[in-house]
Amino acid sequence: MASEERTHYEVLGIKPSAKHTEIGIAYQRIMGKRRGEHAPPDPRGDARIREAYEVLSDVESREYYDAELRQAALRAPLPVGRLVMAALAAAALGAAAWWFLKPAPSVKLEAEAPTKIAQAAAPSVGRIERIQMSGAAEPGVAFSIEEGVMVTSCLRLPAGSQLVVTMLGRRVPATVRSTDAASGMCQLSAPNTGTWPLSLTGVAPQPGERVFSAGVDAKGEVVLREGSVKRIVTDPAGKVIETTLQLGRDAAGAPLFDTQGRVVAVALVGDDGRAKQVIPPAAWLGPMTARSASAKAAEEAAKREAQEQAEEAAKPQPVDDLGRPMGKVHIDAQRKKELEKAFRPPPNVPGDL
Repeated sequence: MASEERTHYEVLGIKPSAKHTEIGIAYQRIMGKRRGEHAPPDPRGDARIREAYEVLSDVESREYYDAELRQAALRAPLPVGRLVMAALAAAALGAAAWWFLKPAPSVKLEAEAPTKIAQAAAPSVGRIERIQMSGAAEPGVAFSIEEGVMVTSCLRLPAGSQLVVTMLGRRVPATVRSTDAASGMCQLSAPNTGTWPLSLTGVAPQPGERVFSAGVDAKGEVVLREGSVKRIVTDPAGKVIETTLQLGRDAAGAPLFDTQGRVVAVALVGDDGRAKQVIPPAAWLGPMTARSASAKAAEEAAKREAQEQAEEAAKPQPVDDLGRPMGKVHIDAQRKKELEKAFRPPPNVPGDL
């Protein structure tokens, strides 16, 4: 690692001791600012910022990167008078690195679930305010499922209500895009959100498994509440996951995660103030995956077509005696037969007449 290069922490403007939630917040703040600037695009700078986020947001990658920073610090030139102290420090750091980077038992993955879920939710979950015509604002939660699209609860949402989503310090106006009448969930159109969307799944966790509800505290930071599954029941709103979690009105629209970080349910709060975790509609699962695959296929096809056109344009074009480009004449098989028949000599007439 070159000494003149900035570290990933410096790129994101955070300290090496920053929490994982702070990493996502710093990334979104920087990218949001760059999108709002009128300066020329800087793909290289954007890629550098994304690289820093991808390394630091992953627990294992961050540990190895921190160890690399420590090794780079040990390799830096030192005055002769400090060599003995440096050797002792190197031994201490080496022992510490071995302790922190030694192979962990398999249960570590299960223990890391809350950290990984909080890391994934930080740039994707926000507070939503339902501003009613009377001026009263009712808080809730919304989360991103794709670029510019978020999910929340539409129960007790009067017609004409204005919606504002606050994510990582940014306030984004939102409008209802579509509603699932049976469950009471809705999809919102919220521009400039969904850079790191969450994935919906129809696979419900089993009774006794751990689940995590993501909310937003007064500081605007994403917080998790851990519980366990009691049972799966059928409700007029759909399939409901009953858990040990005690949620209030401010949890309306909050995503419920399984230990793999997938959204398995959405919190809906009725007039009685009780929250229930409803599994997303089946129609929302397949189509979104199909749209993503279709968009990716279309993008790849467009790239191939552009590449073929560029290769064709780079080929030398034939010219006539006057130096003018000669176009290619394409004649299909049917037209070729018609032309041959039209110019075929009549029967019993010598071909040279």
